[in-house]
Amino acid sequence: MHKIIYLLIVLPFISCNEVQDICRLPVSVNNKLSFSQMDSLFFKEYREQKKHIYIRYKQPVEGYTVTALCTMDGLDIIFSENNGISGKALLRFENDSTHFYVYNSSFSDSILYYGMEREVKDKEVIYIDYRPISDSDVCHCSTPFFFQDVNFDGKKELLINKWQTRPKGHSSFDVYVLQPDLKKLTEPPFDKYDHMTEIDTVNKTIKLYEGSRISGCAVSHTYQLHYKQVMIGCDYIENVPYFKPVKVQYWHDLGNDKYKEYVVDGDSLKLVKSIIEGE
Repeated sequence: MHKIIYLLIVLPFISCNEVQDICRLPVSVNNKLSFSQMDSLFFKEYREQKKHIYIRYKQPVEGYTVTALCTMDGLDIIFSENNGISGKALLRFENDSTHFYVYNSSFSDSILYYGMEREVKDKEVIYIDYRPISDSDVCHCSTPFFFQDVNFDGKKELLINKWQTRPKGHSSFDVYVLQPDLKKLTEPPFDKYDHMTEIDTVNKTIKLYEGSRISGCAVSHTYQLHYKQVMIGCDYIENVPYFKPVKVQYWHDLGNDKYKEYVVDGDSLKLVKSIIEGE
């Protein structure tokens, strides 16, 4: 990953943030590249190119043409029994005015993973249909990325599917805001966004789940959108959004305490409901 991102950093017209997993080009002249030009860009700093393939989605997604470069050296790309593809990739999103890159350490989608019936060749370009999220796919685990407003700001964020990085073949997601600049959201609740995350657009809440089948317990943490006032410049007050933890719920199949519900009271948790076995 660091080698791929490094070669992008050295180019004068690209800027990358400190976590080195996103890069963006400023609005400029037409930046669309051919696949051979992309080869030159991605592997500029290598003495020789790494083996790689390109995945090009046939349909524009939210106005972007999307291409994924998957490297094939060592464990960078993994083939399942049916030659399905998953592994490390650099995704390029481009439209008529700009383009940017997002790194995914666990890239795939259902078409790539289950639908490939042959081996692929070095530098091969594979064109596939983009599979959008659907009501039947409640965990959004089958699509490689999608756009959705998950922080309630009225603008769609980009969610990158980290393929099968959760138990039982489920996914976690990296969340990026696109405006005014591309930025990965790393604060709670977005640092643990996964297939079980629940979004409530009415109450402006996000609920995260965690648990263990071995211990028989599960915990949920609910965050709600709030605003705090911050003084900006000379006597200008701005309302800054943030997500505040408001509730914790606890379930236990093996213990006597079957359910507990807490509300966040300052720096403490206040028990408001409890269900004990036998009561």
